[in-house]
Amino acid sequence: MQVYLIMALVFALVVAVFAVQNAIAVDIQFLFWGLPRVPLSLVILASVVSGAVIVFVVGIMHQIQMTMRIRELSAKNGQLEKTLDELKAKLAKDTAKPDTVIGQASGNQPSDQSKSVSKKECD
Repeated sequence: MQVYLIMALVFALVVAVFAVQNAIAVDIQFLFWGLPRVPLSLVILASVVSGAVIVFVVGIMHQIQMTMRIRELSAKNGQLEKTLDELKAKLAKDTAKPDTVIGQASGNQPSDQSKSVSKKECD
């Protein structure tokens, strides 16, 4: 922040010196509008001030857009955190249940151990 202030002061000093050294009167013409015999220093200062105002307005507009974007993203973040908490709770609830036995899911099929019957048992 201090760097910007120092740069602004140096720029203002340079503009002031330039304006004072160019104190001649000039005629201003813009489309159908004109001003005769206006000091050049006044034209320079008016140009600098109007440029600063334009930069300020554009900066404020950008700041408003960023604030709106931050609000939007914060709301979305809140929704995502809520969803994450719900999913974590559901996962904790599902993992807290006892595991089902794999053999129970297939019905009354015999296991691999009961399939292997020796010849002696068949006789």
